[in-house]
Order: sequence, then C-alpha cells, then structure tokens
Amino acid sequence: MFATEIVRVTADMITVNLGPADALVVNNALNEICNGVHLDGRDFQPRMGIDREQAFAVLRMVNGSIKVMRERRLAEGKEGETAGPSGGVTRGGRDRSPLVEHPVRSPRLPYRR
Repeated sequence: MFATEIVRVTADMITVNLGPADALVVNNALNEICNGVHLDGRDFQPRMGIDREQAFAVLRMVNGSIKVMRERRLAEGKEGETAGPSGGVTRGGRDRSPLVEHPVRSPRLPYRR
C-alpha cells in the first residue's frame, strides 16, 4: 500500500510524507539517475534540472532516511510493511516487492572517447 501525503505546498517548497514503499521508489529512481543511466557532465544538469552532486546529496538523504525508518519500524515490531534486508517491502517477513534499495555509490567519472 502506498502512503504518500502532500503536507504543504509553498512557492519555495513541497513537503511530502512518504511511506516505506514510496520512499524506496524515490530512492531507486534517484539511484538509477545517479548510477544507472549514463549522462555525461554536459548532459546531466540540463536534462535533470540539477547537477550530479546535488542529485547524489538528495539520494544520500533519502537513502539514510530509509535506513532510519527501517530501524524504527523493526524496533516497534511493525512487520506489515517493513523494508526488508533487500530493500523490498515485506509482508509477514517475506520480501514481496520488486523494489530493491541500491547502495549509494560515488559519482561516475565522465565518459570520454
């Protein structure tokens, strides 16, 4: 079950609450942009709207928050939608989500021919 809530929208900020599965979606999308899809230094900023270092900073924040969420949910005994060891959302202790949390990696060097 996805649990996303738009809390507040201002001219400068959107505040969003994300449930475990939704947080993994954001994490995995950022990870693909930062580590999976090849965009060289010239293309990254125009296509993504931020530079690579900013994208990595957001990925590190989201990834760290998922780890804190996982620890808190486990400490509280919430197994209904606990992010499991593979990063997928578990139900009853079994990983049933195709979502996988990828580790944060350092930026790739630009591709040169």
